[in-house]
Amino acid sequence: MTPGRVASINVSAGGVPKLARDRARIGPEGVEGDRQQDRRFHGGPQRAVSLYSLELIEALRAEGHPIVPGSIGENLTLSGVDWRDMRPGAHVHIGDAELELTGFASPCQKIANAFRDRQFTRVSEKVHPGWSRAYARVLSEGNAAIGDEAAATQAYVIQLLGSVEAALPRLRSLTSDETQQRPAPGKWSPREIIGHLIDSTSNNHQRFVRAHVEHRRVFEAYRCS
Repeated sequence: MTPGRVASINVSAGGVPKLARDRARIGPEGVEGDRQQDRRFHGGPQRAVSLYSLELIEALRAEGHPIVPGSIGENLTLSGVDWRDMRPGAHVHIGDAELELTGFASPCQKIANAFRDRQFTRVSEKVHPGWSRAYARVLSEGNAAIGDEAAATQAYVIQLLGSVEAALPRLRSLTSDETQQRPAPGKWSPREIIGHLIDSTSNNHQRFVRAHVEHRRVFEAYRCS
C-alpha cells in the first residue's frame, strides 16, 4: 500500500478554524499548541487527535462548500490515504508517531461556516457514512511535519498480527516429533496444518495477482494432485 502524506497540521487556542503550522509534536494529549473549548466533547486521551482527508475536502469544495484544511477542526489533514481504511481500531503512522483510531467526530454548528447553507451534517458519519473526521489516541508520541508519510493499517490486520504474535511462542516450543504427531486418526499434524496454510497463502496470492493483472474476477478451482 502506497503511504499518503501529511498535507496540513492545524492548531488553535480553541475553536475553529484551526490554523496551519509546518510541524508539531504529537503527544498523549494531542498536537502541541492545540486547545479545545469544550473538553466534554473534544480532546482527552481517547480523542487526542482529529484527522481528515484532503481528497474529501476537495470533493466537498467541488460541491460548493467553502471548507479548507483546518476549518472543521481537524488537527491533521492527510492526502493520499484511502479514507475507507480509516475505521476505529486502525493504526496510523504519522512521521514517527503512531495513532489508533477510536471513533468518528460528530459535527456541530461551530463548523457550520465551512459548509454551504451551513450544512455541517455533510460530514456526519450517521448521515453520510465515509465522510466523517476521525478521532485517535496516541500510541507512540513523536514529531510530525508537512510532507511526512501517513500510512494506515486496518484494524483486522492489527488483530491478525496480534494473533500470529501470540501463537509464535507455542509454535517455537514444539519439538520435531511433536510437529508430526496427529491428535487422532484422519486428523492433520501441526506440520501438515502449517504446510497447508503456507500452500493456501501462496495459491491465493497468485490468484489475486492474476485477477488484478488480467482484470478478471473468476477464480480457478484448486487442483489436487
